[in-house]
Amino acid sequence: MPYFRRIAQHYETTGALDEAERYYIRADMARDAVEMYSRAGKWEAAQRVARGYLTENEMRQFYRAKAAEFEQAGKFREAEKAYVAAGGDEVDKAIAMYKRAKMYDQMIRLVTNYRKEKVAEVGVAGGVVPVFVRNYEAFTGMRGRRGTESWGRPSLRGFTTLGQF
Repeated sequence: MPYFRRIAQHYETTGALDEAERYYIRADMARDAVEMYSRAGKWEAAQRVARGYLTENEMRQFYRAKAAEFEQAGKFREAEKAYVAAGGDEVDKAIAMYKRAKMYDQMIRLVTNYRKEKVAEVGVAGGVVPVFVRNYEAFTGMRGRRGTESWGRPSLRGFTTLGQF
């Protein structure tokens, strides 16, 4: 089977990624095909091969590694997708990532979608948003067109007392 690997590597260097994938699969090296697509920035193709050929544990490892890589690069949306795809408690890592980045609106969106039992801890159901709006109005004296009523949804950037994530 080493000849299949060499053929796959050849196709990868020439840019024929579909052919390279075929030979990586024949060489029983699906992980290398996933990595190849990942290096080439073809995230959907990498996911397709991972779902089709990797074990559950290998897939989780791949998604965790990609999530950490995306987070380091500041690609938070892609990191979130990888954390969610990894499943289990990895969603909490995505929530913590948004908290570290002070992207509280995204953090609250994830908590609301995946950790409903923690919504009260974070403060959405407990009144953080209405209290934030009232405090903003009281502090600035602005309402109506230029104040909080013109907001579609108040942003929580800069608000620091949000849960234990």
